[in-house]
Amino acid sequence: MTKDPGAGRGDAVGLCARCAHVRSQGSAKGSVFYRCGLADLRPGFSRYPQLPVLACAGYSPEADDIG
Repeated sequence: MTKDPGAGRGDAVGLCARCAHVRSQGSAKGSVFYRCGLADLRPGFSRYPQLPVLACAGYSPEADDIG
């Protein structure tokens, strides 16, 4: 999986667009799917959350966004 094939879609994706736990995958038809990495580790997190995500207990900003 790549990190961000959907670059520039932040408003439509919400917090996931800048979260350290997101894994995104682009399809051959141009769709982009955002998968939450926390879903593998912690119950209660959806693998593919409904977008846009406006609030999330597991949100962690990427290192590039800090500072």
